[in-house]
Amino acid sequence: KTFEVVNPSTGEVLAELPDMGVEETRAAVDKAYVAQSGWAALTARERSDVLWRWHQLIIDHAGDLAA
Repeated sequence: KTFEVVNPSTGEVLAELPDMGVEETRAAVDKAYVAQSGWAALTARERSDVLWRWHQLIIDHAGDLAA
């Protein structure tokens, strides 16, 4: 189940998000906290490398992402 986030001034749908309950939300926050700890442990260079690889994946698959 999902819900839409709508810009009230334009009616444009900005995002479609999962409609989660309290427990699902807590689990998502816990996972984000763990992921952030790992990210914080990386050096600036390592973070830069990760972001560059992500950028390259987006460029390489732009056609699929736009569909």
